[in-house]
Amino acid sequence: MAIKNWITYLLILLAPIILMIVVNEVSRINVSESPHEFKGNTAINSAQKLNDKCTWACHYNTDYCKVHHVKMNPTWFQTTDKAYFGIINLLESTQNYNFMNVLLFLFLIPLIMWGLIIKILRMQAEIKQLKNQTND
Repeated sequence: MAIKNWITYLLILLAPIILMIVVNEVSRINVSESPHEFKGNTAINSAQKLNDKCTWACHYNTDYCKVHHVKMNPTWFQTTDKAYFGIINLLESTQNYNFMNVLLFLFLIPLIMWGLIIKILRMQAEIKQLKNQTND
């Protein structure tokens, strides 16, 4: 496989991570309330309950967030809550919520998506090659 392909694959993997870092750092400029401290770490958002935006208060109190920030039709909560709280309960059942959250949402799901994108690109290249062979 060509080095060009590996560079493309690496850029596909790194682009969302770089974009996320840029968005976080740019949004930090617009935060006016004091940062949130938790276990010696400082977060961008506070833990204050604000009506105009989500903060760590929403993380700890989903019902507060639903009332003040969620723009979805409340009749859908019965459906979405099953998946949302099911995932949270599953992660909590491992006795290591933080680690499993990072493992699942920072590594496993993005790596699976990256792998599927690579598979699509390879299949697309193979289809193009087969089309070129039949046209020759």
